[in-house]
Amino acid sequence: MTVDSAAQPESEAGDIPVPPEATGTVARPFLLTSFAFLVPALVLGLVAALQLVAPDVITGAGFIVYGRLLPVATDLFLYGWLTIGLAGALLHVVSRSGKVEVARPREAMAALGLMALGVVLGTVGVAAGLNEGRQYLEYPLWADAALFLGMVLFARVLLATAKDAAVDAGPVRWYAVAAAWWLPLGFLAGNIPGLSGVGSVTQTAFFRAAIVGLWLATGGLAVVYHVVARRTGRDTFPATRLTLLGFWSIAVVWALTAPAVLTYTAVPDWLETVGVIFSMGLLIPAAVVFTDLVIAMRRRWESVRGDLAIRFIMFGGALLGLWTVANLTMALRASSGIVQYTGWLAGVEVLGIYGAFTAWLVAFAYHAAPQLTGGATSSRLGTTHYVVMLLGILGWAGGAFLGGLAAGWTWVASANEAAISPAGEGFRNTLRSVEGFAVASFVGQAIYLIALVVFVVAVVRKAGAAPAPVAAVEIDDTLDPELALEDMHGPRRLHSAAVGLFVVAAVLVWVIPWVETAGVEGTVLADTSRRYDDGSLEATGRDLYVAEGCWYCHTQQVRPIVTDVGLGAVSIDGDHVHETPALFGVQRIGPDLMHAGSREPTNDLAWLVSHLADPREARGYSTMPSYDHLSQGDLEALAAYIAASK
Repeated sequence: MTVDSAAQPESEAGDIPVPPEATGTVARPFLLTSFAFLVPALVLGLVAALQLVAPDVITGAGFIVYGRLLPVATDLFLYGWLTIGLAGALLHVVSRSGKVEVARPREAMAALGLMALGVVLGTVGVAAGLNEGRQYLEYPLWADAALFLGMVLFARVLLATAKDAAVDAGPVRWYAVAAAWWLPLGFLAGNIPGLSGVGSVTQTAFFRAAIVGLWLATGGLAVVYHVVARRTGRDTFPATRLTLLGFWSIAVVWALTAPAVLTYTAVPDWLETVGVIFSMGLLIPAAVVFTDLVIAMRRRWESVRGDLAIRFIMFGGALLGLWTVANLTMALRASSGIVQYTGWLAGVEVLGIYGAFTAWLVAFAYHAAPQLTGGATSSRLGTTHYVVMLLGILGWAGGAFLGGLAAGWTWVASANEAAISPAGEGFRNTLRSVEGFAVASFVGQAIYLIALVVFVVAVVRKAGAAPAPVAAVEIDDTLDPELALEDMHGPRRLHSAAVGLFVVAAVLVWVIPWVETAGVEGTVLADTSRRYDDGSLEATGRDLYVAEGCWYCHTQQVRPIVTDVGLGAVSIDGDHVHETPALFGVQRIGPDLMHAGSREPTNDLAWLVSHLADPREARGYSTMPSYDHLSQGDLEALAAYIAASK
């Protein structure tokens, strides 16, 4: 097989010859727009993290408190950087792999405009306290509408482009087409409003699995297969039976891992088992895809030695492998009792969203930068970025994981020592156990921010002339007969399978549990302590609790395990039937508040108001931000809501 290739100036890029790709593609505005969101997202996230290690350093306006700033930064990164950037990358790789132009370029620009508008509106809405109380789904509905329309237009453009390309374009097309279907479908499913109780929790968990696995991982792998093929001198990646197995195993398994974050909570027991089984099963596609890429790279390692794009792809693959293990640890009952509701979940998020998927998008940017910007990239800056990002991820995720283990074992020790309460003054032990790890994680996050700033500079700043075409090279693409794939996927089969598998997963891990728990009668606790009349002080307080993001630091879920001994009665599904959405929480940076009104001093309204206004007056060890920016009436409403939980 003969392909054309282009070489970058060895003094700057040092990359192997790669096939020339059209300049000025539609990916350029997508990528530049994602850059505009990337650095602000990281800066805001770092400011939020600073409040956990030095809570009194930043005070003032309400929107900069941790509970508001964290979802602003997270969703800005998730949608502004990763989603918009990956959408542009997929349009690029599908068109280049099929050697066609992007279909409907004006519609593609409209998709970009709507997605960017949705991110801006959502960011403003969350900063203003109009969030919804669900992780990754905080944007108000009017911002979601703009974002969703942009996703639909993007999917239309990509599917039309794929249709114009070769039917047998291989894994790039499989993964890109499936991701284009799953993004708007997953976003629509996650944003259906009005679900209450356990149904709202399973909906959010399903969306988390869909956005991570069916969009970021699947779309990211389309980019990986394209970049690996081009950097090793191929037109397209040679699809094999192994490639096909990797694709379908991801399509079948990933969304069904949704219950991994719900172990020991008030969801049906069988749903927890589903989460465990498929979280274990996710190890299979991870191993298959890794093996497939290694086989494709054989006899070509020397040709890509030092290649920056390949280094980031391998880096992302290693992080994704760690992600599957860390996610399984959350799902397994034996380990979940230690790591659930600790910093472990934050570590998993860092490995995936900030690690693997960002590394793959970075690899695409380095690969395509000469074609998108018309100039070569600096190998010196790129190498600096790689090393610094590696150090940042290690510090950030390592601090989160070790802090999670420290917190979990502290809770076990507190339960074994009956004199130590897991809430109130007893929570001092938890904060002391994670203090050093929180600082390490913050430092790692700061280093990561520096790395990504270097990345943006390296891509945007031209280090030399654009690469010019050079002589053709011969590539032997002879496949092992045992791996050769004869039946390539037609478009109709691929589209219908993508939609069908999504529906099956949604029904199994979201709809059925929702229907099963929707008819549950409210418990005495739900009817007397967790049901509030419209306009009441408690209802106003709950709205403030959601708006201020208090549920990011405080859970409201007592599990039937030793780590929760002393927190009150174990939570069941009937306790949450009146809550829209149910606030199970994300992490116990502060104590659980499910039964806060049944213990001292959080049953005292006057004490609560004073504590909210100045948390360190009575508890100098507290990392809770001060809410003295709220009015006296708002403080009293928030205190009334907390004290009502008995």
